[in-house]
Amino acid sequence: MPTTFPTSKEALALYFSIVVVYLTNNATRLKISSAYILALAALYGDDETDDCYLYYFILWTNKNTTRTPTVIHNLQDFENKMKQQLIKIYDDIPASVWTTTDRDTLNRKDGLPHTHTTHTTQIMFKCFARPTALGDCQLQVKCYAESDGSYASLPENSDMVEIALRIDAPEFDKDPATGEPIPGKFIHKAILNPDDGTVIQHFSSATFILKLGGENIGSFLQFYVRWTDSKHPELAGPWTGPNSLVIS
Repeated sequence: MPTTFPTSKEALALYFSIVVVYLTNNATRLKISSAYILALAALYGDDETDDCYLYYFILWTNKNTTRTPTVIHNLQDFENKMKQQLIKIYDDIPASVWTTTDRDTLNRKDGLPHTHTTHTTQIMFKCFARPTALGDCQLQVKCYAESDGSYASLPENSDMVEIALRIDAPEFDKDPATGEPIPGKFIHKAILNPDDGTVIQHFSSATFILKLGGENIGSFLQFYVRWTDSKHPELAGPWTGPNSLVIS
């Protein structure tokens, strides 16, 4: 039997707040993958982080000042994404582990999963990254499925962003006459491909923060990004990049 979601936005918000905590606390018993829990937490978010469900719901609650058409649109989008992620999680919970409490809490009256298909299609979307330096050697990265996209979100069949990054310590060109380093004149060691001495990281949201470490201030960061599927990494999309900047 399909999961029944509350119809009003207020009731749906209460439902989301309960099930996010419940699923997180019971993830091991219900055999839910950590990738699914991370993706759910990123979608739900908090009241201070942009591009998440809770942020837009709080704006929506103030009808007189912050319930704008953009907020209404973004809230609806995140409601749909939350529902899709929850159904994906419920579908993967083995029927044998469901309890009466699980069914009552999650509003799923039958522990049997829905019929669903496995993705077998290669992700075709390119991943376009827009990095913003936050200071303290932190970088916010927003990823878009279109080069001129206005809204950072995971495209169809993707549940993660994969990033291949490399950090190079600063090296300066030398004065040919004295052999001394020339201040401000970096030697740029261009990255050749996503496998060129990189470190791979994954993020379950299209917007994420790279914490690069204070020891790397002034170093040169280069990276590639692509969309991927945590359960079917062989279907990952094409790499896009490289992006490059000095860590500050």
